[in-house]
Amino acid sequence: MRTLLTFCFCLGIVCTLSAQTIFGVVRDSSDHQPIPYCNILVKGTTKGVIAESDGSFRLTVDALPATLVFRCVGYRVEEISVTDVNKRVSADLSPVTLYMKEVVIGVNLPVCVQSNKAIMAADFEYYDNYLLLLAYRDTKSAELILSDEWGNPVSYLIVSGKMESLYRDAFGKVHIQSADSSWQVYYDYEKLQLLEPVSAFDIEYIVKPAKLYFGGRLYFQLSRYHEQRCIYMSASEGKMSRFFYACDTSGTQYIQRKYDIRYFLDKRKKGEGYQTSVRYIKTHTDQLQSELFLDQEDKIFLRPLNAPLVLHDNAVWIFQFSENIAIRFNEKQLPIDTVPLTFHHEQGWQGTVIRDEITDQLYTTYVTGGITKLVLLDPVTFRETTATTFSDFPFIKKLLIRNGIAYFLWRDVRGEGTNRLLYRYAI
Repeated sequence: MRTLLTFCFCLGIVCTLSAQTIFGVVRDSSDHQPIPYCNILVKGTTKGVIAESDGSFRLTVDALPATLVFRCVGYRVEEISVTDVNKRVSADLSPVTLYMKEVVIGVNLPVCVQSNKAIMAADFEYYDNYLLLLAYRDTKSAELILSDEWGNPVSYLIVSGKMESLYRDAFGKVHIQSADSSWQVYYDYEKLQLLEPVSAFDIEYIVKPAKLYFGGRLYFQLSRYHEQRCIYMSASEGKMSRFFYACDTSGTQYIQRKYDIRYFLDKRKKGEGYQTSVRYIKTHTDQLQSELFLDQEDKIFLRPLNAPLVLHDNAVWIFQFSENIAIRFNEKQLPIDTVPLTFHHEQGWQGTVIRDEITDQLYTTYVTGGITKLVLLDPVTFRETTATTFSDFPFIKKLLIRNGIAYFLWRDVRGEGTNRLLYRYAI
């Protein structure tokens, strides 16, 4: 657990010691309230810090003048030049204007926002208030393209080798991944670059369990027992504590029935492993079951427990679909409310809860015959409200939503030799 926590926090902004220290505070320009956990970077470097819960920050620099870049999801990026460390820096960030749905006469269709349609879009992610696209011209190299919400390029980087995907961690940092390595993508507001690589194993089993960073705490979801159980933990000030446990009862019972004590004793008798004492097998059956190599039949039957951590209404929720409830937790990680869930029983449900980070609205998706239906959930009851069906865009790949805009990857299968491209749609 200590390794997990240390590694995750080390993926934050790279910091170094230097001679001069800048003090300041980050506030909302509209109401002058502090903005917690804002990213502050020294432009053109990898140095930076994250603001405290009260918006205050302290940052060391090598020399003055230095340009500080303030970036936080939901706010416009601000740059402030600092020439004197004795003057407290006050950064007032302007909120991003929320998208307001317009009355459109006629058919409102998704629009391709990929500036270069000659390259194939492999994956995309949000990078602060930008879009980061992973695309290919050929099989030898990949291209990272940073653009605004309309697809206008801001910066790009050619990456050699076969890159498979992008991943956005709990801190909002984006990583580009190959089969065996991962690099954090970093934009210093002058150019895109890749930081030192880490193994794909570290990303998969150490970084990805960290799901949320909220209220000064890091929230983890750890899968156990062939993904039939989940342990939820939170960490703050270097300490981790468990606050919830979820289990798919039918899945665990299936494993316990099929692989009971007699299974291990029979394997031991035949000399097929488990050459420990009978007493050990009887007292450690649960551990042996959790370490089993499951066959293909088991993997088809045993679906991973679906109980994601979701940030909503200024609180952490666990959507425990196996129990048909959503559980709300307070700042002490104690359950304080439950809401019954019904939308996940409809045919074609994809097991997703998609959050719009700007509007705080929640959505879910269904796919029937290759056609995707996006449904807005009521913010209190989580019941289905309005739906958007992408009937002219079959077999959509990856769909994200921000500020009332859905972005997705799509290839026109009716066209010959058409690349997969990035599209934008105002919900």
